[in-house]
Amino acid sequence: MSKNDREGFKCILVIRSGFAFGRIFLLVPDNSGALLVGMKRFWPVIAALAAFAVYYLTTCRGIWIGDSGEFALALKTFGIAHPPGYPLFTIQGTLFVQALSFLRPIFAGGIYSITVSAAAVGIVFLIMRRRLDDLSSFGLALCWAFTAI
Repeated sequence: MSKNDREGFKCILVIRSGFAFGRIFLLVPDNSGALLVGMKRFWPVIAALAAFAVYYLTTCRGIWIGDSGEFALALKTFGIAHPPGYPLFTIQGTLFVQALSFLRPIFAGGIYSITVSAAAVGIVFLIMRRRLDDLSSFGLALCWAFTAI
């Protein structure tokens, strides 16, 4: 395609294959900028869903070391976990576990925990997007999601 044929189009990066093996470009009309701007609102949702998928695939399906058994019991019985008791987590988690009563309480509590954690990834993305571009915010939100702090 000659330079004259490309007038009225802009080139956006669609896929970058491999590490440095090459790039695939797509020519789209210039008036499609509205579509790309409209997609901005889905970036935090995509980041949260990506974190949710990884968290779900790696969540423990049973009782593990630490406080998991205690929190499962507190969420199932609307009890109080060790001090400070985590009242917001307990109230919301109890409602969530009751809604998923067909699951084991320990697994339903894990699903609640990963749902809240994935939502936090979306919020971190929104905070970072105030100062950075979308791609950088997306990458940093996922780095925050998958690294120990």
